Amino acid sequence: MTLARRTPDPQALAKAEVAQRAHIPVAVQEAKRLVIATQEDYDDARDFLVEVKTELRDLEAQRKTITGPLDQAKKACDALFAPYRAALSQAEGLLKTKMAAFDAEQRALHAEAWAQAEELDAAGDVAGSVQAVAVANNHAAIRRPVGSSIRQQWVVVSIDAAAVTGGRAWCMPDERAIRQAVAATPAALTPPEIPGVVVELQGKVSQRI
Repeated sequence: MTLARRTPDPQALAKAEVAQRAHIPVAVQEAKRLVIATQEDYDDARDFLVEVKTELRDLEAQRKTITGPLDQAKKACDALFAPYRAALSQAEGLLKTKMAAFDAEQRALHAEAWAQAEELDAAGDVAGSVQAVAVANNHAAIRRPVGSSIRQQWVVVSIDAAAVTGGRAWCMPDERAIRQAVAATPAALTPPEIPGVVVELQGKVSQRI
C-alpha cells in the first residue's frame, strides 16, 4: 500500500511556528522592565540581547522556509502570464491611442468648420455658412460604442529640468508631483503654469466590459 504524499499547508505550518514562539511577546515586557545600573546589569542585558537576536535570526530563517516556496510559485506564475499580459496591454494601448487620435481629429475638424461658418455668416454668405455648419455637425456627431468614453485630461508632454529648477543644479523637480498637479486640473480649466513644463490636453479612452 502506497500512501499519497501530502503537501504541507503553509498556513498550518505558520500557525504551528507561531504557537511554538508564544513566549516571544514577553521579551518586550522584560526589556521594558530591565534597568541597567551596574556592570552586572549590563552583562545581563547583553546576554538578553544575544538571546533576542538569536531568536530573531532563527525566526526569520523559519519564516523563509514557509514563504520561499510561495515566492517561487508566484514568480513562476508571473513569468507564465507576463508575455500574454504584456501583449494585451500593448494592444489595448495602441487601440486607445488611435481612438483618441481620431476623436482629437474630429474635434479639430469640427472647430475649423464652425469657425469657417461664423466667418461666412459674418460675410453675408448664408448658404456657405449653412453648409459649413453641416460639416461641423457631421464631425461632432461621431457615434461611440456602448461602454466607450473619452475624457479630456491634461498630461505632461515634456519636462525641461533645467528650466524647472531655475538653474539650481542641486534641486531636481518632483516629476510625480508635477504630473499629479497637471492631471488634477479639470479639462475645462488651465493647468498651473510651471516653467520648463509643457502640457497638452489629451483624450483618455476607457472601455467597460
